Amino acid sequence: MASMNEESDVPTVFRNKGVFVLPVSRVAYALVRGKGYHEVEQIYSPPIEHVASVPLSVSEMGTGTVTETQYIDYAYNTGLLERFLELNRLWLGPRGKMTTPRFEFRVQSSSITVDRAQIELDSSYIGGDFVFPLEAKVGIPRTVSIKQIYYPFRTVSIRYPKSRIRPLFFAFDQIGNLYNLWEYAFLDELDYESLTAVRRERFQIRVEPIPPQAFLGKTPDLTSFVPQADDFEKVLEFPLNVAKGVINSANMAKAFGFTVRQSSYYRQAAQMLQLVRLRDNEYELTELGRRFVELSTAERNRMACELLFRHPIMHSILAVLIENPDERITRKDIISLIVEKSKLTGSTPKRRSLTILRWLEWMQKTVGVVVVQKDAIRLCRERASQAAH
Repeated sequence: MASMNEESDVPTVFRNKGVFVLPVSRVAYALVRGKGYHEVEQIYSPPIEHVASVPLSVSEMGTGTVTETQYIDYAYNTGLLERFLELNRLWLGPRGKMTTPRFEFRVQSSSITVDRAQIELDSSYIGGDFVFPLEAKVGIPRTVSIKQIYYPFRTVSIRYPKSRIRPLFFAFDQIGNLYNLWEYAFLDELDYESLTAVRRERFQIRVEPIPPQAFLGKTPDLTSFVPQADDFEKVLEFPLNVAKGVINSANMAKAFGFTVRQSSYYRQAAQMLQLVRLRDNEYELTELGRRFVELSTAERNRMACELLFRHPIMHSILAVLIENPDERITRKDIISLIVEKSKLTGSTPKRRSLTILRWLEWMQKTVGVVVVQKDAIRLCRERASQAAH
C-alpha cells in the first residue's frame, strides 16, 4: 500500500490534499504535506557513442528478463559510468536492502525524523573523494519519488562522512536502447525538496569484441591451486582494500562482512593473481597490484582476465575452446583438469570446479570471452551486430 514510486501511484485523495507518504521507520509512515516527487528532466542532446567489448546479450545470457541491476552493472563494467562522471577509476560500493541510520530533515513546514527505515540502494560507487549512490529504472519515468534519491543520499552521507556524496539516477530506454544518466544534488541537505539536476547525458553502446586469442598471450605461470573464492568481484576488491590501509585478516573480514577464515580464501586468490603478498602477517600490494588499483573499470576487468588465464586450469580451458570452437567444456571436464593439474583430492576438486565456473561467469559478464550455460562453457562467438543493446 505504501509503495508509491511515481506520482501517478499516489491515491487521488492524497493528491487532492497535497500530501504524500514517507516511511519513518520499519513500522511507521508519515503523511507529509509538500512536494514528494520530482519530474525527471528530458535529455535532448544527441546520444554519445560508447565502445564496449561485450554485448549485453552475452553479458547477461541465460538470466531471463534483464533487470535494472543488470543494466547498471553492464554500464559499470563497460566504463560508461566513469565516462559520464569524468573519473578514471570507480569501485563498487554498498548496494541492496538496508536500513537507514537516524537523520532529520524538513519538508516545507514539517520536521521529519527517520530512524531505521528500510530502503533499497540499487547501487553505489566510490571514486576518489566521492561516493555515488544510484537509483535505477528500466524505462524513463515521468516522475521519481524524491525519497528514492534522498534516503540513500543521507544514508551514504552518514556512512562516508569524509566523502562528497553525488546522487545519480539511471534509466534504460528500451525503445531507443539508450543509457540515460542524471547527476543530482540537494542544494540544502536538510531540505527534502531542494533536489536539482546538475547534469544529464544519454549513451548508445557500440560493441567491439575482444578476440579470445588475445588472452592466451601469456604462459600459464601462476600456481595451479584453486582458492575457495567464488565471488570474483570481491577478489578484485581485496587489493583495493589493501590500498586503503586494510592490511590484516581481522580488518579485512570486517570490511567484507566475512569470517576471518573466509577472508583468507580471498587473500589466497589475490595472492594467486600476484596482486598482493603477505609480509609479517600484514598484506601489501605488489608492483602489479599497485598498477591494478590505478586502472579504470574496463581496464581492470581486462587485466584480471589476462591474469586469470595465466592459471594453468583456466589457460587449458580457453586453449581447448579456441582449438575446438564448436565444443563445450563441462563441469566434469573441469573436475578432471583440477585433478590433473593440482594437488587437490577427494571431494575438493568437485567443489572447486564451482569456483572455476563462477570465475568464468564473471568473465562472461565483463569481457564476453566465454559463455557459461548450465554448467557448460563455450567460446563466445557473438558478433557486435547481435548486440541490440
